[in-house]
Amino acid sequence: MPHDDPSLDDRVRCLERRYRRLSALSVLLGAVLVAAFAQRPAQVSDVVQARRFQVVDAAGRVRIDLRHDSTETGLFVLDQAGDTRVGAVQFAHGGGGVALHGPRLKGAAVLYLKGSGSLTFYDTAGGVVHRVPGEGDTP
Repeated sequence: MPHDDPSLDDRVRCLERRYRRLSALSVLLGAVLVAAFAQRPAQVSDVVQARRFQVVDAAGRVRIDLRHDSTETGLFVLDQAGDTRVGAVQFAHGGGGVALHGPRLKGAAVLYLKGSGSLTFYDTAGGVVHRVPGEGDTP
């Protein structure tokens, strides 16, 4: 069906030109944004500071706890039940050590140092099985 109104054809041509320009501008803007984000290097901090850091597993359970407070600075590795299995601690009183604990904190091997050092093994009831240096031994 022919159009008797020439202004309608002019308006359609004008809209088609605008559409092509906007399409080209959109493509160009999209390319610029992609290039800008692709060129951006990852930001890595030289120092991260906090009084406590925790690493959690997929279920949200704390598995590693790194903390500092008025009594100790320590790194603790926890099992699935939330019990400490490995601990490395420096206490405010000056002593420090490393402890390996059994399941449910039953049994342990503890290396401790304050002045002279010791290595102590505990049974599952908490009794001392062996200590180096032993009673009466001099370091």
